[in-house]
Amino acid sequence: MGRGLSFEGIDISFGLSLPGEGGWDAASAPPDWGARIASLRRVLGDFLPDGGFSSAELPIEALAGGSGSRDWLSRGGLREIFGAEATARDFCLRLGRPFVDPDCPAAPYRAAVTECRAVYAKCAAGATTSYAVAPAAGNPTAGGPQAVSDPAISAFLLEFPLGFAYGTRERRHLDRLVRDLEGLPLAIAFYNPTWYSLRVIEALREKNIGLCLMDFPLPRNVAGMANATGGLASAQGLTAQGVAPPRFDMATSSLVYLKFHGFSPARAVAGELEARLASWIPRLEALALQAQTLRVIFQGEDA
Repeated sequence: MGRGLSFEGIDISFGLSLPGEGGWDAASAPPDWGARIASLRRVLGDFLPDGGFSSAELPIEALAGGSGSRDWLSRGGLREIFGAEATARDFCLRLGRPFVDPDCPAAPYRAAVTECRAVYAKCAAGATTSYAVAPAAGNPTAGGPQAVSDPAISAFLLEFPLGFAYGTRERRHLDRLVRDLEGLPLAIAFYNPTWYSLRVIEALREKNIGLCLMDFPLPRNVAGMANATGGLASAQGLTAQGVAPPRFDMATSSLVYLKFHGFSPARAVAGELEARLASWIPRLEALALQAQTLRVIFQGEDA
């Protein structure tokens, strides 16, 4: 099928984008993403790096404490989300409305920044926690508490919607974000093409902030992306409207973050997904020469 991604000296990992802004019910079991990963594994085949799926992109609310959310770090991280399909590796955290809305009141914005730094500090501390493991079938003695290291955070993702066009007000908001989140591994996704200028690119490079690279499905499948993107770009009719972010193959920081939208085995025509990924292989090889960390995230409406 394809050839796997393996770059010497590069921290590379594939991951699944999980929904859930607002948190999961603390009283319920975490969602079972095993079937989703299994279908992607069949499509990706030899393209998968040696570590397979070992990252997860999820909203920061899923890790932060509070009503309606779960502290995934204290419960084994990715092992609990993916079960046997992945080993605990790292999280890529999406930052929500307080960060991307220039009109967010000061109090919730400051609280969100404080929470963001607290979550990062907890992971950076490299704590080891214990969590209960269910006994394996036919082996009742295999269960019990196990100690695991908390997964790391490789990226904080800011996704600015199509309506967030380049302007004085928006640029000042972004400047404030960059100052307040300094020192954190940031990746920024701009769905509005007005941000793709040399001035913005150079500013991101100067601050060591990654520009999120994005791949979209063919126009005939764009309609199914509304749920997958949470309306980030008005049903992501981007390619249909001719306003999709431009193709961009430049690393602006040591982190390269590539996100495949609408990557759904259930909806794609034969060979479409393989072709989309194959087109990125030489581009990723070139980008790897400019980066230290590479995250490839898959998001689909059936995720």
